[in-house]
Amino acid sequence: MKEKGVIFDMDGVLVDSEKVWQALEREELARFGIDYTDEMIAKCMGRTAVGVWTMIRDDYHVNLDPVEMADRMAAAYLVRMSNPATAAPAMDGVAEVLAWLKDEGYALAVASSSNRDAIAAVTGVHDLTRYFDELVSGQDVAHGKPAPDIFLEAARRLGLSPERCLVVEDSAAGIAAAGTGGMTSLAYASAPAGMVDYSRADLVMNHFNQMPDLIRRWEGLK
Repeated sequence: MKEKGVIFDMDGVLVDSEKVWQALEREELARFGIDYTDEMIAKCMGRTAVGVWTMIRDDYHVNLDPVEMADRMAAAYLVRMSNPATAAPAMDGVAEVLAWLKDEGYALAVASSSNRDAIAAVTGVHDLTRYFDELVSGQDVAHGKPAPDIFLEAARRLGLSPERCLVVEDSAAGIAAAGTGGMTSLAYASAPAGMVDYSRADLVMNHFNQMPDLIRRWEGLK
């Protein structure tokens, strides 16, 4: 059994897909006469789709079914991300880092608020599935981020204690979830400057070429 693991969020970490989600959300919000502000974008990042639409329903007092909206969004996202011609690109350097981590003996998991079909499509279209031991979706846990459930479930499936896991995240909700779950957080600072507060992360990187050095730093802290 492997003794250490790295758990990756997907959107905004493995793939540069936040703009895809934002475009879909912007289109749907316009139907309700709601402006899609930077503040709203930051609040939506890292949440499950049901969580996003529940928040919008409650904050803006609009008549919508969060589950129905989440299903609608997931279907549109899946269409875009399943097609190599329209899928968002993988983050620069991510495949090389995943290969290095596997060679170094790390257990690897995806823990994404997206549904199972979307995770399978995204990792498949970019030929990343082969690197991961487990794929965990928001459908697999009771509570979405910032609750730690999804990361704890990923650690459980990997057979690792939380303190033996490093979580790579790009959202404040995900960073908070990792901390609450007793895991070290590595923020991938992919959001525009000032949009996301990365101050609660244990480690921060701007490009995957920095990750090997940060992994060694993490190992030294344990």
